[in-house]
Amino acid sequence: MDMSSGRLFQIQHRWILQDPLQLSSKAFSVRNSNGDLVYAETESVMLCSALEAEVGAFKEGLQYCVSHNLLPLIMETDSLILKKVIEEKWEIPWVISVDVRCIKNKLKNKDVVVNHIFREGNRCF
Repeated sequence: MDMSSGRLFQIQHRWILQDPLQLSSKAFSVRNSNGDLVYAETESVMLCSALEAEVGAFKEGLQYCVSHNLLPLIMETDSLILKKVIEEKWEIPWVISVDVRCIKNKLKNKDVVVNHIFREGNRCF
């Protein structure tokens, strides 16, 4: 990871399942190298699995950072499945295959590190 620019951005994402038969939400936040909040976004989602919400938040957070040139970047996820799928260590579940291909495409030739964190460490806002 190139730190010559002196800038480093970090993103965390999470999902919240409020009720299995109602709305859930997904969110991501972007912090700078000092830990200061740069941007945050949340969105309600209709019926979907926790994995689908995790992937959606990850993809949207990555898209935001790439489009605003917030690189280098550390992406943090509490989804071990998502991390292993992105690293191509596990097969992609079909339900997230389109989004994962999009994520992997955006990660190409970018200064981005994907880290797994425990759920307790995922304090998005």
